[in-house]
Amino acid sequence: MMGDFVNLIKYSSKTFKVVAGAVLSLFIVIVVVTIIVLNRPILKDDVMVDIGNFEDMTPTPKGYMHLVEKGIGEIINGASNDDELVFADAAIREGSYKESENENEKKAEFIVDIDSLHYSFDVTLSWRKDSGDSEPEDPDILIECPHYLDVIYKDKKCIAQSPQAQLARYLPYYDYVGDKKYAVDFRIFDGEKYLRVEVSTCGDESLRESVIDSIKKWLKTIYLDPNDYKMELIDICRR
Repeated sequence: MMGDFVNLIKYSSKTFKVVAGAVLSLFIVIVVVTIIVLNRPILKDDVMVDIGNFEDMTPTPKGYMHLVEKGIGEIINGASNDDELVFADAAIREGSYKESENENEKKAEFIVDIDSLHYSFDVTLSWRKDSGDSEPEDPDILIECPHYLDVIYKDKKCIAQSPQAQLARYLPYYDYVGDKKYAVDFRIFDGEKYLRVEVSTCGDESLRESVIDSIKKWLKTIYLDPNDYKMELIDICRR
């Protein structure tokens, strides 16, 4: 049969060969496109993020996966203003899942990484024990930035929270420059949040600059940008 097909092509007209080639090419294109479509992740309700290992890594009630994917997608969209992108490489980080419970409630905590974006999200879920596997009526979901000890992507700012909210978990902060102790915490003035730094410099401008430099270095060690914070140093002079 193959020989008959070869002879048919060999002794056919040029027009027939052109048409046959076009049909064969179209068939190949259709097959390739079909394979690509069948292998694309199926996302729900235009969700931008697909956490491929969610059901394998966490036994949370039905519906939470979609809500977490949607929540992370909204954060990404808010930062990029591009809801046409799809990220199918999101995954719960191996070893990050923790679960606790009290008399009536269970709580799960884990980290979701999106390697293509170099973004990580710390997720906390809570649900009543008697909810079973039903859809959550009042889902309790919190999506934050990971603790600095859990940061693996050090080249990107976290977008899950404002710089002020990210820093708040580490304050108040205390350290020394030489034998001078300083304290750092948030204060609000005229509706604006700023870092209030208290230290006894007694007018020593060099010490003042050293304290500010020390704080900036500390912020960088926890992967925060010093330029995101307004600082005010208060000289509580003690001799």
